[in-house]
Amino acid sequence: MILNDKQQYVYDKLLKIFGNVVLEKEEILKQYIVNDAQLDFIEVTNEYLNDKYNDVLYPRTENLFKKYILPPFSVLDTKSAKWLNRRELLDEYFGDSLIGRSAGLTYSNWIEREKTKSNKKDFIVKMVRKDDNGSSKFDSVLCEILLKWFGFPKCKVYDCFAGGHIRGAMAVKLGYDYLGIDLATEQIEANFIQAEKLGLKVNWINDDSLNVDRYLEDNSIDLFFSCPPYGDLEKYTDNPRDLSNMSYQGFINIYEQIIQKGCNKLKQDRFAVFVVGDFRDKQSFYRGFIKDTIIAFEKAGMKLYNEIILLNALSTASIRASNTFNNRKMVKVHQNILVFYKGDSKNIQRIYGKVDSSLPIITKNQSNLFNINL
Repeated sequence: MILNDKQQYVYDKLLKIFGNVVLEKEEILKQYIVNDAQLDFIEVTNEYLNDKYNDVLYPRTENLFKKYILPPFSVLDTKSAKWLNRRELLDEYFGDSLIGRSAGLTYSNWIEREKTKSNKKDFIVKMVRKDDNGSSKFDSVLCEILLKWFGFPKCKVYDCFAGGHIRGAMAVKLGYDYLGIDLATEQIEANFIQAEKLGLKVNWINDDSLNVDRYLEDNSIDLFFSCPPYGDLEKYTDNPRDLSNMSYQGFINIYEQIIQKGCNKLKQDRFAVFVVGDFRDKQSFYRGFIKDTIIAFEKAGMKLYNEIILLNALSTASIRASNTFNNRKMVKVHQNILVFYKGDSKNIQRIYGKVDSSLPIITKNQSNLFNINL
């Protein structure tokens, strides 16, 4: 089917937004574009294309966006238009999740190495995204959906590696009872400052998570939710108790104890959710951190219920690939979300109700962006 210039422009934009599904339904979609009488009279925006053509490409999936924020599939794409739109609004309200964290925790060594090899110093430094700053950050949309999918209103959340403010602030904004523990004093202080700006009272404790028994009783929490440090990949503090300063085996030994204590605090018929990623040793072999996390939870009496792949933005991946693939190493652009369950899975439907798909903040564009009736 031949399209005119405006229709072809729409088709090309849809291909960028929705990807391969456009090619799979090419003839149906082109026919729909030709019949779309509005195209001659409106400015074609991403919002219009999302609202107008999502039902055509995903006739059964659109309802999943309304019910669950994002379709609960085993792959989540942080680069999708719906994800990026929602994250922009959440980050504008909550503030960047890197607040309080040093720059270059992950990429600093790589950047310094590249500076010595190239005269393109400024170019390389600029390629580290401003909103990334060379350190890992916890995505606000991911935080929202994991809290809503595996928690429920007024549930009690324990975060053993609290890190930045986003998980605590989001949990409290959703009406959850949150307790987060972290060794990094400066990070906790920055978290409290940001929470005060947001008008939120969040319970962060500057301590070692091995001491959680001081703060929580066993069988008292409803969600064990965290993102552990990836061994020595990022160095957070100079504290010898900080896991990022330990050998990998020493790290795993303490890590297992922290997970055991967290699982002890969890009530029966509740979830634990850890966002993790594997990382390499000094000889470039993967440590097996995902496997070790699963083993740690199994030792604590919990079983793996879901594994979700989180596709991350490419960031510096494109320029790092030229070097790493010389040794046939793939550049890692995903993380793993491991969801564990404690108890009888037959009780899940009874305990976990409908997901609130509305934004935890109110914006004038909310109904247009997410098809929600306010």
